[in-house]
Amino acid sequence: MSARRPPLALLAAVTLVAAVMAAPLAWVVRDAFADDLAGWRRAWGDRLVRLLADTLLLTGLVTVAAVVLGVVTAVLVVRTDLPFRRAAYWALALPLAVPPFVSAIAYADLFSPAGPVDRLTGYDGFLGLEGSTVVLALGLFPYVFLIAGAALQVASPDREEAARSLGLRPIAVLWRVTLPGIRAALGAGALLVAFHVLAEFGTPQLMRYQTFTTAIFDQLVSLRLDLAAASALSCVLVAVAAVLIAMEWRLRGRGRDAAATRPAAPLRLGAWRWPALGLVALVWATAAGLPVGWLVWQSLRGPEPAGFGGLSLTTGPGLPELAGNSLLVGVASAAACAVLALPVAVLAARHRGRAALALSGLSQAGYALPGVVVALALIGLVAGPLSALAGSVLLLVVGLSIRYLPEAVQATRGAVARVPPEVEEAARSLGHRPLSAFLRTTLPLAAGGVLVGALLVLLSVIRELPATMLLRPPGFDTLAVRVWVDSSEGLYRAAAPAGLVLVGICAVCLVVVLRRRKGVSAL
Repeated sequence: MSARRPPLALLAAVTLVAAVMAAPLAWVVRDAFADDLAGWRRAWGDRLVRLLADTLLLTGLVTVAAVVLGVVTAVLVVRTDLPFRRAAYWALALPLAVPPFVSAIAYADLFSPAGPVDRLTGYDGFLGLEGSTVVLALGLFPYVFLIAGAALQVASPDREEAARSLGLRPIAVLWRVTLPGIRAALGAGALLVAFHVLAEFGTPQLMRYQTFTTAIFDQLVSLRLDLAAASALSCVLVAVAAVLIAMEWRLRGRGRDAAATRPAAPLRLGAWRWPALGLVALVWATAAGLPVGWLVWQSLRGPEPAGFGGLSLTTGPGLPELAGNSLLVGVASAAACAVLALPVAVLAARHRGRAALALSGLSQAGYALPGVVVALALIGLVAGPLSALAGSVLLLVVGLSIRYLPEAVQATRGAVARVPPEVEEAARSLGHRPLSAFLRTTLPLAAGGVLVGALLVLLSVIRELPATMLLRPPGFDTLAVRVWVDSSEGLYRAAAPAGLVLVGICAVCLVVVLRRRKGVSAL
């Protein structure tokens, strides 16, 4: 990282990106504190303290459960002689292709009163905090699994072997040596899960558990539209996310173990090999197998009874258009994020200083802005300075790009940081201008990271629900919106084919990302 002052053109580009990213946050704060704090008084009357407690409780429970699941499965796959480890890696990563709200629809149907589980066991109490925690933990634990697994692969085994030589049992070595050595990765995974829980709308809404996100959404779609009260709620949600961001920054660079010069010898499970594989299979079945199986079952049941209408797997009217709309918005947002992330990533990777840190941090304000908050801000802005964008696909792309730009920045930043600056300086010494030198040297070498960032944005945009529902033009449905709308009306057979296509597209994106990152190559 260079200490020299960044070029003015780079600063100007990042400043422009930062201004665009900060505009929704600035609008929400301005609107919340306008009109003599009337919005805060109405928000307080709507159980603000209770909402905060319920949101933090759900976030804490899901984060703990996801970390436990992610760590246990990562250790089994990466550090033991578990049978079929490569297959287990893919099985535990692919649940990320199933949006949590899709899993919530399946579980809500199966555990509903008079549903299959109720008829067999008499149990119908899966809603509320319990159901939200289970569904979100199963849907989000792969983040911890992937991050912890990557850290375990590159961690040096020397200290573990030294601890074993002193007589510590394997479980004690794991608890006292291995996990503390990857605590930074575990913290990053836990915070990532917490961010997703704060932004999640579909699962709590289906499970009838109110959080800040569902309350803000209800304010925006209710007959008594109250932007000021929604902005006040959004400020509290943004403040919670900002605290998590500060924690994530403090964790960066801490607790890194020495790089491995050789792979660690796998821990022999002995008689526990097959029970451990059974545990992995159970986690996969509940996280991905059951929701996908439910989608297939509902699709194969045929069209809805007369009077319901909808989609079916056989005729499939509307599916190509829905998939096209999802890909249109996803590809456009991914391309926009890939371009906007480049100057931010270069500034963050190549330059230090307060200005560079402030601008790069502000350019990633989307971390603190769940989709419903971004939508709220843009709804307010289109009533004024952005009125020309009202009711357009472009407004939806802008909102989703603001929401997910940080994902592209993180992937691109890592790729740029791995390119030696001397390569670009050599091109300049041969007479190339700074931009030409960057385009001819650094960009081709960092193209893999740029592609990974774009694919991550594409995956996230296709899964996004609240921002898409609030910002889409009239009549412009995506796969996620169709699944949600049909399921909300009880039209499960109509929603299932769109859900299958949604999961299929997400699975393709995820497989490409994981293959480019080569997370399974060391197994």
